[in-house]
Amino acid sequence: MRYHFLGSLFLLGVLSLEINAVSADTPKLLVTLKPVHALVSGLTKGISHPVLLLDGMQSPHDYQLRPSERRLLESADIIIYTSDNIESFILPMRDSLGKRRLIALDKLPGLALLPARGSHTDHHADNDGHIWLSPVNAIVIVKQLADILIKLDPANTSQYMINRDHQIQRLDQLHRQLTQQLLPIRHRPFLQFHDALQYFERDYGLDHGIAVTSGAEHAPGARHVRALQQQIRDENIRCFLYEPPQPPKLLRTLDVKRNATLQALEIHGSQMKAGEDLYFD
Repeated sequence: MRYHFLGSLFLLGVLSLEINAVSADTPKLLVTLKPVHALVSGLTKGISHPVLLLDGMQSPHDYQLRPSERRLLESADIIIYTSDNIESFILPMRDSLGKRRLIALDKLPGLALLPARGSHTDHHADNDGHIWLSPVNAIVIVKQLADILIKLDPANTSQYMINRDHQIQRLDQLHRQLTQQLLPIRHRPFLQFHDALQYFERDYGLDHGIAVTSGAEHAPGARHVRALQQQIRDENIRCFLYEPPQPPKLLRTLDVKRNATLQALEIHGSQMKAGEDLYFD
């Protein structure tokens, strides 16, 4: 089965640059999550190759770093992550990382942030950290990161600017494409296993998808399951989104009808090849 990133949501199948040797003065970048790594890879094409920390097979929520991953963090000049409420493993490492640059994307100016709907972020912050699921926010991220990298690596200014403009063009095209494709199903009810899509819902005027769990690690209680079963029947919900590789067994309990659509939702790109094209595949 082929998985897609944003283009696959809701069943949508929605410069060739010379690669130069990395200069000793070029900062060594590490990016925590695959979708953001794709954006950064496009921004640094022909300049450097950012290191990816997590392959997407594990949820970053409350993730426990392995010793090899700690060494990767400690060897980077710049660490790019989304937010403290997604990659909470960054918090206890702040002191050991010393003077290295930590760039939390949700702190960049110009982002349109939304308050968290689920409880999985309550102990860290009030904002939803799934900012990469908005192409509109992704454009802001690319612009802001380009400015930061140009200041840190001025020798490659022209290449960063070329890459920035190309990334923005691709993101704008993706946004316009999704706007047209999603228009006919804006008010069609759906159920999502993990409540992570509100940025995507906002960008495209979708009705809020019903969430099975409030967070990636929170199993629903019996009362919530009964309420979901009733809501599925009352609203005739036939579209169910889950995170790969396999649909959770709980979907059987929720009385999913045989003619319902089960769609893998690639939030972290777990089944996809890392690289600059991941965000657009």
